[in-house]
Amino acid sequence: MGILTYRDFDTKSLMTDVMAINHFMYDGLGLSEEMDSTPETYNPDGAWRMLKPEEISYSGTNYTDFDHTYHGELFVNWGVQVSVLGKYDEQGKLTNIGLSFWGTSGSPDDPNLFLNTLSDMLTYGLDILGPENAIHSYIYHAFNGLLNDIVNFATENGLTGKDMIISGHSQGGLCVNSMASGSALGKWGGFFEDSAYIALASPTQNNLDDKVLNFGLENDPVYRLAENDSLTSESLFIHDKPLETCTNNLVSFNDFYAHYNIYSILNFGFWENGHAPLWYEKTMNAILDSEYYGYTNLNSTIIVASLSDEMRASTWVQDLNYFARPHEGPTFIVGTDKDDLIKGGRGIDYLEGNAGDDTFRDTGGYNFISGGEGNDTFDTQTQFDFWSWTQDSNGNLWARDRDGNVSILNSVEQIVGGYHGWFGIGWNEINGTVTRDGIAFTYEGKSGFKAWDNTAQASLDSDSYVAGTLTQGNQSGFLFGYEGNDTLVGTLSNEVFAAGQGDDIIYTNGGKDIVMVFGEDFGHDTIYNFSTDDKLVFMGNSLIEDQNSLWQYVTAKDNDLYISFNDECSITLVGCANTGLDDNQLIAA
Repeated sequence: MGILTYRDFDTKSLMTDVMAINHFMYDGLGLSEEMDSTPETYNPDGAWRMLKPEEISYSGTNYTDFDHTYHGELFVNWGVQVSVLGKYDEQGKLTNIGLSFWGTSGSPDDPNLFLNTLSDMLTYGLDILGPENAIHSYIYHAFNGLLNDIVNFATENGLTGKDMIISGHSQGGLCVNSMASGSALGKWGGFFEDSAYIALASPTQNNLDDKVLNFGLENDPVYRLAENDSLTSESLFIHDKPLETCTNNLVSFNDFYAHYNIYSILNFGFWENGHAPLWYEKTMNAILDSEYYGYTNLNSTIIVASLSDEMRASTWVQDLNYFARPHEGPTFIVGTDKDDLIKGGRGIDYLEGNAGDDTFRDTGGYNFISGGEGNDTFDTQTQFDFWSWTQDSNGNLWARDRDGNVSILNSVEQIVGGYHGWFGIGWNEINGTVTRDGIAFTYEGKSGFKAWDNTAQASLDSDSYVAGTLTQGNQSGFLFGYEGNDTLVGTLSNEVFAAGQGDDIIYTNGGKDIVMVFGEDFGHDTIYNFSTDDKLVFMGNSLIEDQNSLWQYVTAKDNDLYISFNDECSITLVGCANTGLDDNQLIAA
């Protein structure tokens, strides 16, 4: 699915265009120097360019040459501004039209900057504070003439409403929502009903339909200031009630956020620490480039590392959950291309380092950890011998601790653990290097080797019979199925079963076992001897929005429990209809 999925548009292409047209606005506001990129970053071939009044046969007069924007057409809303842009292919044919609504204020070169800013604040402030739903007609009153001319221009060039991209930041995001509301009310002949509406940092939301994607940060005091278009008792401080068209739990983990500063609309001098376009650009790019993007949705908790070089070396990027409702479900943390410190929690985490020499920590749950490029380290923070380790045929490192927490590590080269001295006094660090056959480690000037724990693997692409081997002490065994229709047979020991993608048969056979299935096309699996000590974990399944939604896929069939997501995957738990399952056994990761 993906958090930025928007109808049937290509997500990457659409969001690149959104950033391209908004960069013209950022540049006009004098903000480009504060960002990581320029207008050319998202528009390298110059496909997007400004459209002047004579090109669109604009019938009005409120166009300003020095910043190439159109102002509101009525005196009361003169301050609102929009850039009109066209996208042309290599043959010079117009393929798209973009509207980028400006945020509060105007160009720093504008001789009427103060009046512009005052007009902006008064008009949209009155719309929010005024009668309910007044905001619906805000853009209709401000730009009715311009938008009718754009409809004619688009039609003459063979374009439809679906070829329109409408975006803006802050007050500009409010304008996006207002235009969507006007369209829903039948304005402009319904031409813009199929347009793409992507609002950034908007304080309001269109509540007439669901055609706006409101992209915003939890640590932005302006985003979702109002619910729909009305202030609430939460508006001054925490206002992150989950809303259907909004990203609800995104955090730009920057220096200001790490210092536990208070985010409030009253802290005028600190808005930029969550509201500035820089944080939006970093967050959107990180999300789109994430290998875990497809597992996310609008309610996903996503933390994007945005620390300065000074703080990055000593600050763990983690889900601090500051000034917000408690986060639920899996947590996604995305690092930078530099050396990051990334720390998961006790729940389910997807940790991604990207480039750089990253260090990861986690304190429990079922986790994916991807180091990316560089020499990356997993710090267990516990005794080295509390863990069972192996490597599957795809090169992934599997780690299970003695409490049953499991992490799957990719492109992680170093393992750090330790052990206590005599009588539990002192802590001695163990540093390990992942090799083909196990972990080579050093401690106190000595060296050792930890071979992989009991591991049985199927052939990669053919049917296999895989039998486990009894383990010693607290160690766990591992059984892997891959592409074939495999049979995995466990022992009385604690084991981890990775089912693979065929129609597999699994016998757990005792111990505290964990069966893990991945994605939403893993085949039709049957599990025997699943007991109250066992767990079934679904990882990377984009059809499951949260732990509660998982249970809608569970039904009883005779004596069995049947879990089905679609025609491509299901699980049958033989004989479990009478014993049932609890939340600790059926887990959405």
